[in-house]
Amino acid sequence: MVGLLWWAWTASHARLVTQDLALVRTVLGLVVAIAVGRALQNMLPGSLRPVHDPELAFQVPLGFSGADALEGWSSFPSDHAVVTMALVVAILHLNRLIGLLALAWAICMVLLPRIYLGLHYPSDIVGGALLGAAIMATATRVALPASLAPALARLEDRHRGLTYAGFFVFSYLCASMFSDLRDLLRLVEPLAEIARF
Repeated sequence: MVGLLWWAWTASHARLVTQDLALVRTVLGLVVAIAVGRALQNMLPGSLRPVHDPELAFQVPLGFSGADALEGWSSFPSDHAVVTMALVVAILHLNRLIGLLALAWAICMVLLPRIYLGLHYPSDIVGGALLGAAIMATATRVALPASLAPALARLEDRHRGLTYAGFFVFSYLCASMFSDLRDLLRLVEPLAEIARF
């Protein structure tokens, strides 16, 4: 998905920062989508995943062992669906053809496999997908200060390599829902406890 986002971006724009601030809107949409998706999973009443519901007697597909890592995590909404559909809408906004490829990839490689593996019910996927799409559609239309575009364009001109590298890292972190950063914070947390003594 990140590759398709970059392809759509470079096919549509010669630089990262443009007058319409599409990049800023995309970043804003992704951050809000991730935050809202995770908040809803944590705040709504917990919902067992199909693979963890003993009443369903779900048959885990042969060779799949990743379900244990999600034990105790609520099923609704699917945060993968939230982020994936937010990315699809952002890509569709940039380039219709690449956006349709992104939609096909999202359905076949992200959304349907999560149902097949018993990680989500179809309603988890549909709810997450609608939420992510709505957040990104809103973000593409949100009003931003006019002074932001020239300021960010100057930053890009002065530090082009750092700007591109930063957006690449950020887009990767969004696609992975900041899992690397969360893992790092989990490693640092015990060190903070030790430092208190």
